Amino acid sequence: MKNKATFVGLTSKDYIMEDFLGIIGFISIIFGILNIILFFKIWDMTDNVKSIKKNVDLFFLHRQHAEIEEKEDAVFEAKVSYFQGELIEAKKVLDRAFFHDLVKISHLEYSFDERYNALVIKYKPLYEAMNIESPNFDKYADKENL
Repeated sequence: MKNKATFVGLTSKDYIMEDFLGIIGFISIIFGILNIILFFKIWDMTDNVKSIKKNVDLFFLHRQHAEIEEKEDAVFEAKVSYFQGELIEAKKVLDRAFFHDLVKISHLEYSFDERYNALVIKYKPLYEAMNIESPNFDKYADKENL
């Protein structure tokens, strides 16, 4: 006697093949849906550039404020040394702060002259007010001399 599978024209192997194709189809559908979800998540992340830029700007702003505080601390330290009568220490601190700033601006490829003039305007009165010998500002005015 023939079994039911052969009666309809299908063998048991055909049923297994249909089941296998059904499983593969189901996995393909799930895989496709997950790819679509991933696409939109990546799209959302790339659309979030404003917040990334804001975080980067905040980082550099914080870093810039820290450098400003460091410079103010150096000038304050030089003033304290001057008022304590330690002129050599005050000169060392001011020189260190000036040359630190000079090295920073020497790496810039643009606006060196403007930034150097701002440094001279900042440090020259400090040297004069403390009656301390200042570095030769004209010597460092040209970027090639550094």
